[in-house]
Amino acid sequence: MRFGKEGKTYINVILKTDVSGSKEAIEGTLQTMQLEDVGIRLIRSEVGDINDSDVQLALSSSNVVVIGFKVKFPPHLSEQAKNNNVTVIAADIIYDLLDQLKAAVAHLIPAEIREVPLGKLKVLKFFKQEKSKQIIGGKVNEGILQIGGLLRVIRKNVAQGKGKITNLQIRQQAVSEVAEGNECGVSAEVDLLIAEGDVLEVYKEERVGRSF
Repeated sequence: MRFGKEGKTYINVILKTDVSGSKEAIEGTLQTMQLEDVGIRLIRSEVGDINDSDVQLALSSSNVVVIGFKVKFPPHLSEQAKNNNVTVIAADIIYDLLDQLKAAVAHLIPAEIREVPLGKLKVLKFFKQEKSKQIIGGKVNEGILQIGGLLRVIRKNVAQGKGKITNLQIRQQAVSEVAEGNECGVSAEVDLLIAEGDVLEVYKEERVGRSF
């Protein structure tokens, strides 16, 4: 059995089980272990012990995991797989096997990048541009601003450009963040010229781990 979809990254699985009933049960579970961009693909699924042919197939494949459920794995083949960094999972309980599989492939699943809103600033004054940096004054109308915060320039309710805050000041004193209701000076690297009346939406990005 094979299942897959073009355009995704696949973790290739070689499955060997003791009986056909176990094989079908594990196949059914593996078929549900799919993310939008990463999935499981069975490249071999058979009843029987792990053999030389299985190891050779694993050696010729990428992102491969050999799964053995209630089967034998000859020591010399186990050593060969280990020496060639082939991941082999063996268990006698399906839940244990699946937990081991999820742990073994976790590093192959890219983290999700999530945008976390921080605050908004209304631009009241454009002071000057120094090379790649622009210096403006404004008032924080919502949330907070932080040095290092990413920003989106909103002009007439339309996103026009992106950038990053490099410095913040309140009454000419450097600060690391500015809370709602305060006026401040902002130095930022932005890919377009900021104008008075623009709104800067400030946010940060977080990496969130994913699993099947």
